[in-house]
Amino acid sequence: MVAMRLLKAALRDIWAQVLAQPEDGAVTLRQFLLNQEIASRASIAGGQIVTITANGHTAEFSQPGGAGLNQIDIVQMWDYLVDEFDNAAAELEVTSGEVADGTKDAQIEARMEARLRPIKGFTTNFMFLSK
Repeated sequence: MVAMRLLKAALRDIWAQVLAQPEDGAVTLRQFLLNQEIASRASIAGGQIVTITANGHTAEFSQPGGAGLNQIDIVQMWDYLVDEFDNAAAELEVTSGEVADGTKDAQIEARMEARLRPIKGFTTNFMFLSK
């Protein structure tokens, strides 16, 4: 899974692009997120062959960033942000018309950003958990 801080950074990046659009051809926040998810999925559909060995019959596929994020992580990141958009819109009781025309994007983006918090710790000791 993608780190929460990276999710927040990606959301801020897309939000800045939404705000920078001219009014006449504006794309909503949700559509921007969906476009990123679709492009990410398309990039892994065909794969990318890096090495081919004829005698050893070897084919290797690259994963950008080495030990960092791979393409599947990127797809999951955009998918997660689309889901977060839908959850925030539902919490704010935004109508489908308001989602379609982007009039509530600023409120939705603020809610999404507030919900994206890093996990700072966890426990497996539930000894003092009571009803």
